[in-house]
Amino acid sequence: MNSLKQAAWIGLAVVTLLTSASAYSMGGAPTVHERGLQQWVVTVHADNPVMQAATVGFPLEQYRMYRYEGGHFEPVPMQIDELDRRGQVYVAETEQEYGGALVGERRIFDGHDLLLFMYTDASETRWQNADAEEACEACEGYEGIDRRVDKRVTRGARERFPIALEGIEWLQELVIKAPGQADRFVYLTAVKEGVDSAPPAGYLQVDEEERLFASDVYTLQFSKKNPLESQDFFYYVDGRHADAVGRKEAQADVQPIFDGLKVRVTGGVFAKFAKMTLNNRNVHVKVSEIHQGPVRARMQMEARFTMMKLPLLKIHLQSHFYRSAIMFDAWFKLPKKQIRALFKNPVTDITVDGNNLLGATVEVVGFEGIVGYVDGRMTARELSYLGAPLDPYENWVRLTVGQFQMVSSFMPPKKYPVKLGLVYEDDAVRKDKPERFLGQLPNLGYRVSDVSHYDQLDMGIKIVFDSAVKEESLAAYTDRLEAEPTVVQGRFLRSEQKTD
Repeated sequence: MNSLKQAAWIGLAVVTLLTSASAYSMGGAPTVHERGLQQWVVTVHADNPVMQAATVGFPLEQYRMYRYEGGHFEPVPMQIDELDRRGQVYVAETEQEYGGALVGERRIFDGHDLLLFMYTDASETRWQNADAEEACEACEGYEGIDRRVDKRVTRGARERFPIALEGIEWLQELVIKAPGQADRFVYLTAVKEGVDSAPPAGYLQVDEEERLFASDVYTLQFSKKNPLESQDFFYYVDGRHADAVGRKEAQADVQPIFDGLKVRVTGGVFAKFAKMTLNNRNVHVKVSEIHQGPVRARMQMEARFTMMKLPLLKIHLQSHFYRSAIMFDAWFKLPKKQIRALFKNPVTDITVDGNNLLGATVEVVGFEGIVGYVDGRMTARELSYLGAPLDPYENWVRLTVGQFQMVSSFMPPKKYPVKLGLVYEDDAVRKDKPERFLGQLPNLGYRVSDVSHYDQLDMGIKIVFDSAVKEESLAAYTDRLEAEPTVVQGRFLRSEQKTD
């Protein structure tokens, strides 16, 4: 894709998604509190007791979700992901090597699948019984809920209820609770086979050929040659580049905020004192699948690190792209003990390399005040934090620059303990190839060690992007992110004709 075509595609994607996002979420500029709500993704396992038995069992493509607002039903984006036995999203291409066998029946919503939708798409308005008859009168071909009603549809009813629930036999009401919030409601259903009822547009657009992912707040493009080697990341505030409205107001040529994601594996060769570092150039990456979903998109990658042509490490990596967050789920498969004996005490650094983010500040949960101020040199205070131990289960890190902030969290292995440390570099001239932009301004992330005695490990990193609000503490922000909403009740509503 040439630069002109790419710019046009990105511009169209952002405008389209800005329109979609404003239609689904709360209108107007979000307050500090509302921004936190917009980060929430509601997830419901199909085996959750709130899910009625009659709700599951249909083909995935038949499911739709609605909210009830202003006297009528509005479709909202929803997604169902099938899971493998490890709890990751099922990908057929990697089933044999990584043991990720599908749990349940393929392409059928059963007790092993995961339902996802955005919290702000749920409405505070509940579909009350008093409204049911009138709303159903607007639904051509629908027999009503709890009792039969007249099928006739008047022109006035169509105008009042523009979204007709045509071809629907039942609704599953889901009640969502969140700390400090009023209850919210959505309605899950399955349309009849053959009914032309297209789902609404989602929160992301994907160009598979160019490996380009776009929401209304960011665009991210991966290198075709090596997705781990370089990525172009741009963030938008009200449809404009964050650079243009923040730290580089006078600069017309807006640069990507990040140089790329870096993975560095350091260990001793034959002995722990003879150090060698493997970087992104020591890895062969194969993209096996890119999937565009309404709530989150996914890219499946297989990365193989080698040393002296010997396989050192294999990583099965699922990257999930949400409207304003990215989740990296990684499954590490370590080599046989004979080969591991050649590479002593490996330490893995997983970092994001900033592109000239001068003036940025870095905060870490559990550390008092500002840990780092990006100015191109390391102070004595900043040096004291190098390799500082982090709590594997409470390790939020925030980088703030201009009107942009990135908040990240490391998710440790479920079964095996590892040691976790902080990586922070602030150096204007140091080279760390492969990279496109000189300097580490900053290079920020996590150091994972004490893993050499395991054969397999699963771990992940969550990165949330947001507009910066300097008066909100990191602790307050992350508490809100972690206070995820839950579905606490499910009421099954079905036409009387279908109940026997």
